[in-house]
Amino acid sequence: MENNEIKSLKEEYKKIKKQLEDCERRYKTLTENIALGLYRRTAGPDGRMVMVNAAFTQIFRYNSTEELIESPITELYWDPSECIEFSAKLVADQQVIKQQLKMRRKDGTPIWASVTATVIRDTDGDPAFFDGVIEDITERKQAEAQAVLHQKQLLQADKMITLGILVSGIAHEINNPNQLYYPIQYH
Repeated sequence: MENNEIKSLKEEYKKIKKQLEDCERRYKTLTENIALGLYRRTAGPDGRMVMVNAAFTQIFRYNSTEELIESPITELYWDPSECIEFSAKLVADQQVIKQQLKMRRKDGTPIWASVTATVIRDTDGDPAFFDGVIEDITERKQAEAQAVLHQKQLLQADKMITLGILVSGIAHEINNPNQLYYPIQYH
């Protein structure tokens, strides 16, 4: 009877182990194949990255996730004081949704990111981690800036057209003064 129990426990163990491996494989596939940057970092403005996916590493142009994890979190922000502000807002509000932040790649080039994050608290209720999703929106921000510039140029062109019509009308009146002052002829 004891052998049957051991055999049954071994089979149950194998089944649970397989389920765990399947779950880990699905998690890894999800986090590594998604085009958005996923991260977990310790809470606070001086927090450290605990986990990032390949997309996160690529967004910031680091050579490896290990290299990125070893870097101070403030190096990712264009203005390091924004890291403090972002952390304080996140702790106060419990989450941020699509907050646009100017950030910095490893080589120092600026990027714009849309960040959605939430606070994970420990058993005492203190902030332990910030879990988040980051999307590189640099191209979108550049396109928006270009659209604003084009809108300003169109507005300026429209003003110039209006001014041209006005000036041509005045020039016409100056060149043809009799029609303006003497519209009726006497016989």
